[in-house]
Amino acid sequence: MALALTCPLSVFAEKDGGAVPAAAAVSSNKISFTAHKKSRTDYLLLVNKTHKLPDDYEAKLDLVTVKNCFGKEFQVERETYAHFTELQADLLKEGIRIELESTYRSVARQKELTEELRLSEGEDYVKNYVAVPGYSEHHTGLALDVTIVKNGKTTDDYYGTTETPYQIMHRYLANHGFILRYPPGKTAITGYTYESWHCRYVGKDTAQKIFRQNLTLEEYLSDPSAQSLKGPLGSAKYWIKRNRAGKQSAKIIREAFGYLGQICDKGEFAGENGSARFVKRVGKQCGLKLPLTPDDADVIPLTRQSRQEKLAFLKNLAPGSVLFTKNHAMLYLGMGESKKPCVIHVSDTRWFPMEGEGPEGDNTTALQYYTRRIVAENLFFYDTPDRQAIDSLTGAFPINRR
Repeated sequence: MALALTCPLSVFAEKDGGAVPAAAAVSSNKISFTAHKKSRTDYLLLVNKTHKLPDDYEAKLDLVTVKNCFGKEFQVERETYAHFTELQADLLKEGIRIELESTYRSVARQKELTEELRLSEGEDYVKNYVAVPGYSEHHTGLALDVTIVKNGKTTDDYYGTTETPYQIMHRYLANHGFILRYPPGKTAITGYTYESWHCRYVGKDTAQKIFRQNLTLEEYLSDPSAQSLKGPLGSAKYWIKRNRAGKQSAKIIREAFGYLGQICDKGEFAGENGSARFVKRVGKQCGLKLPLTPDDADVIPLTRQSRQEKLAFLKNLAPGSVLFTKNHAMLYLGMGESKKPCVIHVSDTRWFPMEGEGPEGDNTTALQYYTRRIVAENLFFYDTPDRQAIDSLTGAFPINRR
């Protein structure tokens, strides 16, 4: 069922020296979903390169027809659009205007598009860049490609030394029920490279769980413990039990997990040394003065040890101990089920080489991902297969030494 709505073109208001659509235009688009009967939409439906859209899905989809500020018409699942307008209004307070760029696309339209692109771009292009009809998330009506509007025009994302509008948007998604569907570093899981513009509605509760645990939709749906926040990436209780943490270690882990998912770009953990501030805060709450740099006299140096020597050392290290790289502090959780050491920390700016380019060489291009938050993950989380975070460890402070 589709409902057509009259959506006047946005009026532009001056803000920060440039024209952005006025806030009133956002509210004029707002769709109420509370007045309608409970949706039959499966907001956790997985559609990807290996999971096909159910054959009867489109017939039951409750779509609304809307326009963006340029007058372009789109169809979106009703509840998804209602929450999009809330997200849109929130970002407008930051001086950022997002607009719809691509939304629902029927299976029939995908077939037409595939043939059009096969004729214009060739078979290889279609094979590499066009989703097979029935396997595109845009069939669900829950996926939104958004664009940034600045000075009355759309602008592309870019990467430099400051946060981009898309990266700021990522911080707000979970509060409105959305996830960044194809995050950086997860291509092997999602099947797609990083797309800063592609959002997916899953509902607020689920979005918060996915965001807090730094997961993809595929990972979330495949792990029941992730859905209840009782698994390795979401639960202090899990780590305390798994590694038989002593009283002091358990206290540190419980306190650390109280900050899980917290955004670190703003507030008390903001800035370059947010990781050290996180460790300091947890230690203070536990009545401990923990070292914040690897130069502390009580820190055991690990710089000269091999990866295997570091792994052997960590197997005997008490949970709640502090680990260091050159400019980063982390709280140790213990060995995970995969036999890899895990930490809870401020996930710093992450670098990912562009697809098809090697880890070294002057021509290597990388993406920066600035949504920094407190996450639990293992020490094999970055760089390249032959150089991981564990290789950069410079020191450790065993919790039983102070």
